[in-house]
Amino acid sequence: MLEVHIDKGMKGGQTIEFHGESDQAPGVEPGDVIIVIEEKPHDRFKRQETNLITEVEIDLLTALGGGKFAIKHLDERALIVNLVPGEVLKHDDVKVIHGQGMPSQRHHEPGDMYVKINVVWPDHINPDKIQFLERALPPRKPVEKFPKSIHLEEVDLMDVDPRQRERAMDDAMDEDQGEPRVQCANQ
Repeated sequence: MLEVHIDKGMKGGQTIEFHGESDQAPGVEPGDVIIVIEEKPHDRFKRQETNLITEVEIDLLTALGGGKFAIKHLDERALIVNLVPGEVLKHDDVKVIHGQGMPSQRHHEPGDMYVKINVVWPDHINPDKIQFLERALPPRKPVEKFPKSIHLEEVDLMDVDPRQRERAMDDAMDEDQGEPRVQCANQ
């Protein structure tokens, strides 16, 4: 029986060799045993060399006003991440926490943890509370002005029926996969 020691920082594809440890028989020189490290995928972290990449969901209030959120690490620790009030986080922002990645194999110095921010928006807001947002946020962008020759028509956005959305997306994909389109020349 062989005891295999996996060093900190080892990654998928690396090998551990035991020379002359394969099946042994009289009059036959034993071969080598080669162990290949296979890294299991993780549900919350992706590894890039010594760096870790993760995604977190934070609510809109925390993204705009600061606060705290937690990241459960691989080694039974949790990192409490402080967000400075006034620093606005946007959806798909990527931030870094230095020294919280995987250790390097030789020096055991940890890499960094990259955190992709997913801002979760509320499904509804009380119309009475909009006045507070208007005071706290920059003003709305004014509606584009058009010449008087343009007929203006006011319309409302509605939720899409999931079946209609699927059909519309399928139609759009069919158009994209068709023959090359002929462009009209500019006059």
